[in-house]
Amino acid sequence: MPVVRRFLIAPALARLIRRSVGASRLAEAHMPTGPARHVHIQIAEDAAHLVLTTADGASERCPLPTAQAEALAEAAAGHVAYDRSEVALDGAVLRIDSFTVPGPLDIAEASFADDAGACAFAAPVWLGPEITHEPHCDTRSIALHSLSLAAEMPITDAIIDAVLDMLDQQELRALLGRARSAEAPAPTGEDQDRMDAAVAA
Repeated sequence: MPVVRRFLIAPALARLIRRSVGASRLAEAHMPTGPARHVHIQIAEDAAHLVLTTADGASERCPLPTAQAEALAEAAAGHVAYDRSEVALDGAVLRIDSFTVPGPLDIAEASFADDAGACAFAAPVWLGPEITHEPHCDTRSIALHSLSLAAEMPITDAIIDAVLDMLDQQELRALLGRARSAEAPAPTGEDQDRMDAAVAA
C-alpha cells in the first residue's frame, strides 16, 4: 500500500511551478460511500474514469465515455476541480494540486512505496506545513466536506531561490532526456547553451 505525505504550499509558489512545468486540469465527483470502499468519477481533459478505492488503498479504474461520466457526476455528493503539476524531487514524484472547487487550496502530495521511503523524504524549504495526519485532508474529504485549509505562509528570498533551483533542475532533466532519446532530434544550439549553463551553475 503506498504511503502518502501531504503538505500545504503557498498559492504563489504553486502558481509559479504550474506556469513553469505545466498542469493538467482534473475534476472529480465523489459518492457518499462507506469506509470499506469509495467510488468517484474522475474527468480529465481527454479521458474519464470510474474509480473504486478499497480500504487498503488499492484502486481500480474503469474508462467511461465523457458524456456518461458527466451525467453520473451530477448525482454525486461532492465535487472538486483542480490543476495538477508534477515535479521530480529526491527520488519521489511530487504532485501539486491547486483546487478551484470547492474553493482555493494548494496541496503538495508525495507517494512512497513504503514507510522507510516516506520517513527518509526531507521536505524542501518551500513546502508549507505538513498535513498528512490532519483529518479530512485527502481529495475525497475535500470534496465531501468542502475543506478549507487556508493559512498564511510567508515567502522569503531563500524559499524563492529554492523553488527556482528546483525548476532549473526540472528543465535540465527534460533537456537531457530529449538529448538522450534516440528518436529525438539533436538539441539546438540554444538548448545546448541552456544545458551547459545549468550544469555550470
